[in-house]
Amino acid sequence: MSAGNMRNDVRKSRWRLYVFSFAYGLVRATQSSTMSLQTSVEVKEDRGATNVLLYSVMCVVSLFAYVPMVTLIGRKATLIAGEIPSVTFTLSFVFGHEWLVKTTAALVGIGEALMISASGAIATSITSHGGDVDGKERNSNIGIHVAMLGFLQALASITPELILKNSATTSHQWMNDTVSVANMENSNISECGSNDCPFTYAFKEQSSLYTKLIPTDSSWHLYLYVLTAAQFVGILLHVAVTPNDKVAQYDDKEIKPILRPEATKVVTDLRDSVPRLVRHITSKLRICTLLVHLQYGLFSGFLWSEFGRAYVSCTIGVQHLGLLLFLTYMVSFVTNLISNKFASRISMTTLHVFSFTAELAVYLLAYLWHPTVNSLYVPYLLAALIGIAHSFRRLAAFDVASHYFEDQDSSFLIHTGFAALGNAITFAWASALCVYIKLFILAVLSCVTTVLAVVADCRYVARSQ
Repeated sequence: MSAGNMRNDVRKSRWRLYVFSFAYGLVRATQSSTMSLQTSVEVKEDRGATNVLLYSVMCVVSLFAYVPMVTLIGRKATLIAGEIPSVTFTLSFVFGHEWLVKTTAALVGIGEALMISASGAIATSITSHGGDVDGKERNSNIGIHVAMLGFLQALASITPELILKNSATTSHQWMNDTVSVANMENSNISECGSNDCPFTYAFKEQSSLYTKLIPTDSSWHLYLYVLTAAQFVGILLHVAVTPNDKVAQYDDKEIKPILRPEATKVVTDLRDSVPRLVRHITSKLRICTLLVHLQYGLFSGFLWSEFGRAYVSCTIGVQHLGLLLFLTYMVSFVTNLISNKFASRISMTTLHVFSFTAELAVYLLAYLWHPTVNSLYVPYLLAALIGIAHSFRRLAAFDVASHYFEDQDSSFLIHTGFAALGNAITFAWASALCVYIKLFILAVLSCVTTVLAVVADCRYVARSQ
């Protein structure tokens, strides 16, 4: 092959990566936007958190279905099958039936296990030109993939601000509940922030801390239809640009291949996928990095739940949640761009230390701030800090999955599972603990995660030399 043809192939594969990541971002970001909004607006009886908990649990328990599906139909079809439930979840809010929302949330959880795992494995290998992709190129691909996701999450987050901002009322029927919007007074917001304790109000019939964005039917439906259209576009783009491939065999030093690619029976694939994942998850390197994925899920859950409810909705109003999430994801996107530019100079150890430092700054500010009417600028500062920390934490989690292990399917499957487990823990304790207790637990776990991750990187570098 001539040098000119090689350059054209590289250029085409790079553009394919951009389009693939853009399409994934459309589906994933709009889904995240819906999840983030409902955890704030569905405070009563902890419904929003319960829906996201159901989604997270289903994601964890569905992980073992990924390997058989990839073996039978390939990564592309598995990815698309995992994205379709996102559309049904968004449309379920049009009808407003609680049972329908919960059912589709469970389906989204199942699809999430397929979608995230398949997309990560595809993104790392989409520029392979039929050959192998080394660790440096995998990290570069993941950097682009994550940056595109962050940018589209920012756009998806501002959508409620643009469409729903002017449709808030003080009392309106929605999801069969009538609630009141809290007044902006020190007596109300003093119980927000780290002092927020959902168990004191979430299950009471009347509480001044219920703050909901109650949209008109027309604006609410317009918002849902915009998200649905974006998800359809993302799925169609994936149909068009994602290469067809089958799961490959691997010759990793720590993980021996168990799965037979030629197997055609689902029962056989399911049986063989279990020991394959067990061997992967019990390798020394993987054990030291498991908490990286769990911490990513916990921190993402903090953004979706505690930040939106206790630091935005409870203080400046849920109608501003979209704006602050937009700020968070834009800062995350810019941080990703800067990190990618200097990726060759940043070691994994440095990235883990950056993640811990940024997260610790978030937890300290979130703990020390005592909300008053005169200090309502703090949620904006906190949103920016969370954007930086979220960028580093997500990049660290994805880099661990793509950099250390040749078996990308199992690696991203475990990443998805532990990230979902982190989300599940976040929403399981949503009403059980006060925010200041959660902040302490998250800070300790972040410290332990960083120590183990640094040990893992040192072991990996020593083994590679």
